[in-house]
Amino acid sequence: MRKIVLLSILFIFRAYASPDAGDGSDTARVYRMNEVTVTGSRMATDVKRLPSSVTIFNQQSIENANGTTVSDLLQSAPGVFLKAYGGSGSLQTISARGMGPEYTLVLVDGQRFTNYQNGQVDLGVFSSTDIERIEIARGGYSALFGADAVGGVINIITKKPSPGVHASVGIGAGSFGFQQYQLSLNGGTERLSLKGTYRNEHSSNMFDCYFHDGSRSELIHRTNADYAFSVADLAATLNSGETTHSTLSLRYTNAERGVPSSLTSITNTGGGTRLLDNDYLTQLSTAWKPTVSSELSIRANFHYWQQEYRDPMLIVQGNPAFYYYFNRSLMLTPQYNVTWSEGQSIAAGVELVRAWIVSSELRSRTRVQSSAFVSSQHRFEIDSGLPFELTVFPSLRYDSFSDVSGAVNPKLGVNLGVRGFDALRIRASLGRSFRVPTFNDLYWNTGGNPDLKPERSVSFDAGVLSTLTWWGVTDIEANYFLIDTDDRILWMPGANNMWTPKNISRVRSEGVELSVHWSLWDDAVTLGYAQNFMNVQRKSTGAIVDPNDGKQLPYLPEVSASFDAGVSVHGFSMNVRASVTGKRFSTEDNNPRYALDPFTTVDANIGYRMAISNIAAKMKFEALNVFNEDYEIIGLQPMPLRSIRLSCELFY
Repeated sequence: MRKIVLLSILFIFRAYASPDAGDGSDTARVYRMNEVTVTGSRMATDVKRLPSSVTIFNQQSIENANGTTVSDLLQSAPGVFLKAYGGSGSLQTISARGMGPEYTLVLVDGQRFTNYQNGQVDLGVFSSTDIERIEIARGGYSALFGADAVGGVINIITKKPSPGVHASVGIGAGSFGFQQYQLSLNGGTERLSLKGTYRNEHSSNMFDCYFHDGSRSELIHRTNADYAFSVADLAATLNSGETTHSTLSLRYTNAERGVPSSLTSITNTGGGTRLLDNDYLTQLSTAWKPTVSSELSIRANFHYWQQEYRDPMLIVQGNPAFYYYFNRSLMLTPQYNVTWSEGQSIAAGVELVRAWIVSSELRSRTRVQSSAFVSSQHRFEIDSGLPFELTVFPSLRYDSFSDVSGAVNPKLGVNLGVRGFDALRIRASLGRSFRVPTFNDLYWNTGGNPDLKPERSVSFDAGVLSTLTWWGVTDIEANYFLIDTDDRILWMPGANNMWTPKNISRVRSEGVELSVHWSLWDDAVTLGYAQNFMNVQRKSTGAIVDPNDGKQLPYLPEVSASFDAGVSVHGFSMNVRASVTGKRFSTEDNNPRYALDPFTTVDANIGYRMAISNIAAKMKFEALNVFNEDYEIIGLQPMPLRSIRLSCELFY
C-alpha cells in the first residue's frame, strides 16, 4: 500500500512539473478533459470543473466508430448499457446508471426529444450522419432539465450550416443486404448559410444467428427483421451583425421495419409484425447578446411522431391487429445567461410545453407543462499555501403539469482542485429528480391509472479525475453513484387479469464507474478503457413486502466493460472496440434457469482518407462481431453473427 501511495505522488509530481501540462494541445478524443459543455450546467463550462461526470463524443470519435446510428456510438460510454432487441433496425434504447430507458432524458440541441407516450427514444433509428457531437451527463438532472432526467441526460448536437460551399456523397454495402446512400450540400456566407442532408439505409437483414433448445444449437437465418430508413435534414443559420444569431432546422425520419417474434422454436424465426415510424422535428433558436457578458436566447421546438403497428397473426374482433399513435409536442424555452466575472455566472429561464396524443390504444389526452429554472456557478479561491479553487453549482427547478402533480427539484454540486493543475480534482453532487407518468401509464384503454404520482428520487455521486502528461496524455476518472427512487411505477395484475400501473415499488441503483483514456502524438495513438459495476435492486416499501426484494432488475448486468484502441497516421486509421457484458437475469425473481450468459464482442474498422486538390475521398471497411460471438442482450432475441460493411464518401 505504501508503494502505491508513493508511486501516485510521483506520478502527480511528474504531471505537475511537466512543461506541457494543461496546454490543451490534444484534440478530438472520445473524452477530452479540456472540452467545454453546456449539458452539465446549462452554461458553457470546462468539463473538468463540472460537479458530475460528462462524457463527450466529438466529431473524430463519431467518424472512428462502427455503425450508422446513435446507439452504435454510445456502446462504449461509461455508465450506460444498450438494450437491443436484435441487430440493425431493431428497437435499441439506452439505460444510464441502471435506471432504464424511460429514466434517461434525450435532448436534441438542448431541447427535449423523449416522447410523452412511453418516455423512450429508439436510438436504433436515429442516424449519426448529421451529428456534430454527443454529450452524456450521468446522474440526476431534473433540477436542470425537468422530468425523466433520473439516470442521466443524452444531448445530441446536430451539425449547423457553415460559410463556403461544401458537398459530399457517399455509398455503402455490406452483409445481409445492407445498402446506404447519402448526400450533403452546404453553401452560404458569414451572414446566411444553408445545409441539406439526405440518407437512405435499408437491408433485408436475414442475419445469421443460432437457435438453442437445451440439447442442440443450429444455425438459422432470422426473418422479418428487414428495415428501410430515410432521413432528411434541412438547416439555415442567420447572423444579424455580431450580436444576433438564429438557426432553423427541420429533420424528418421515416422508418419501416419488421419486428421479429421471440425465437422459441426452429420454425419460428421471424413472425409478420410490421412497424412504421414517421418523425418530424422542427427547431428554431435565436440568441441575442445585448452585452459582452450576457445573452438572451429563445428556442422553440415542434415534434410530431407517428407510429403504426400491424400484426397479421394477431386477430382482434375478426381483423388483423392494427394500432396507431399520433404524438405531438410544442415547446418554448426563453433563457437568460449572465457572466459577471471569471467563474461567476447564472442561467435562468422558463419552459412552456403542450403535448397531446391521439391513439387507438389510449384515450386522447393533452398535457400542459409550465416550468421555471435557475442554475449558477460560483468559483472561489482558497489561499492555503496552494491556489485551491472551489466551484459551487446550485440549481433549482419547478415543474407544473395539468394532469399530474408537480415537483420542485434542487441540486447542489461542488468541484475542488488546484488552479492550473489538472493532476487531481474532486467533485460531488446531491439532488432530487423525478419521472412523470407517461401517457401509457395514465391513459391506456385497458388498464391505465390516472391517479398515478410522479416517481421521485434522490441522487448522489462523487468522483475523482486526473490528467497526467507523462509520455502522452492520460485521463483517469472514478465515480461512485447512488440513486434511490420512491413511488416506482409497476404494472400489476388485478381483477379479471387486467394489468394496471401502481406506485408501489422502490428501486436503489448503486455503482462505480471507472475510465482511463491515453493518447500519444496528438491522438495518433489512443487507448481507452471503461468499466461499470452496478447493483440495481427492488426494495420493499412500508408494510408491502416485495417478493423480489433485493433482486437485480432484469437485463441489467452487474459488471460491464469496454476497451478501445485507435491508430491514425497519414490518412490511415484503424480502430478496435471490445465490449464485455456480464451475466443478466431475464426474470424479476432472478431465476438462474433464465439467466443470460456473459458475452464479449469485438468490432473493428480500417479507413483511409486522401485528398487531391479540392476533392477528398474516405474509404472505410467495418467488421462487426469479428469473432462470431453467439449472444443475446434481450432473452429470445438473438443478435447477428459476424457482418462486414464497406463505404466510400467523396467531399468537396
